[in-house]
Amino acid sequence: MNNENPTLSQVLEALNKGMVLSVCAKELDMKLSIFESKLSNAAIVKDLEKGIWVYECGNEEESLSRPIKNKIVKLKCDKPDAVDVEKDMEYELYKDCQIFKWSDLTAKKSFHLEQELFDEIKQLSFDRSIKINVLVNNLLAKGLEHYEQG
Repeated sequence: MNNENPTLSQVLEALNKGMVLSVCAKELDMKLSIFESKLSNAAIVKDLEKGIWVYECGNEEESLSRPIKNKIVKLKCDKPDAVDVEKDMEYELYKDCQIFKWSDLTAKKSFHLEQELFDEIKQLSFDRSIKINVLVNNLLAKGLEHYEQG
């Protein structure tokens, strides 16, 4: 790197030519931990299978044109798609039960459950400190959402 303030793309190129992280950080007058943090924020990681450094997200032009010595924050384009993130369904159910509007339970609804299913719902209600009618209503709503999406 012959530039005083190289861009992320120039740093990536130097790393792929065989420059070691610690040497690169020293050339830039940076602590190694700060240098690694900047690479991480810019979504630059080492592909262990290929043995090269790669930019792993969408917009290379925007992200890699930033100077390395400037503050490097994660841009929207540097974040992986939210599709890969698994949802914690149990937490969502709990959160939905906590913000439930009692005015939604005005109409009387009746249905019959098998004894095993009723006992399971009753135990879940007891374990999570959730009123059983709110829990059942949210379980039904989540089930209907699932079938509408599928």
